[in-house]
Amino acid sequence: MDEDTGINNANSIYPILFGLIENGEKIALVTVASIRSSAPHETHTMMIVKEDGDIIGSVGGGDIEIYVIKKAQEIIQKGKPERILVGVSPEEEKKRGMELGGKLKFFIEPMKTIPTLHIFGAGVLTISLSKIGKLMGFRIIVIDNDPKFANTRRLPDADLILTNGFDNLLSTLDLKSSSYVVIATRGHQYDETALFQVLQGNAKYIGLIHSQKKSRGPV
Repeated sequence: MDEDTGINNANSIYPILFGLIENGEKIALVTVASIRSSAPHETHTMMIVKEDGDIIGSVGGGDIEIYVIKKAQEIIQKGKPERILVGVSPEEEKKRGMELGGKLKFFIEPMKTIPTLHIFGAGVLTISLSKIGKLMGFRIIVIDNDPKFANTRRLPDADLILTNGFDNLLSTLDLKSSSYVVIATRGHQYDETALFQVLQGNAKYIGLIHSQKKSRGPV
């Protein structure tokens, strides 16, 4: 049974997704990976599939959605993400506003843990980044070396704030496959130090925010 077909964006679906994970439910997240469109139309892009076939959200309904739900149930049991291609009938193309002869690509990922966003650096950017991450359901960990910047008053959305600096990070942090990393240390002073260590972990995503002006230093 579809609990809410109106939920199709990250801000709405991720808090629900992580709540289900915390409750120990076996679920998969289905995302439309590719769609070629010939006209503007409403796009359903995300759907949660439960082990019993119940869904939250939608990827457009119809026979394609039924097929994707069955595939998601299989992938939940296998425990490994997959990308699938689905051919589209002329009727479905018209309904979705697609070009002729199109195929839909879906990414189906079984979800087992709540992802953690590790932010290295407690500058101005981190205030917004931690707020956005929290809205999307991430656990937020901020790492810095100065309590004047890294504190709960400036960063109320952080779940954990560490101010021991940027050395021996892997002995402090568990960077596993559900970890996302953003490196943005103030003035880029410790970017390389953090990056070198993070690359030795097992994070799912590593991003480094680079300011050309700041990296050149004072002129």
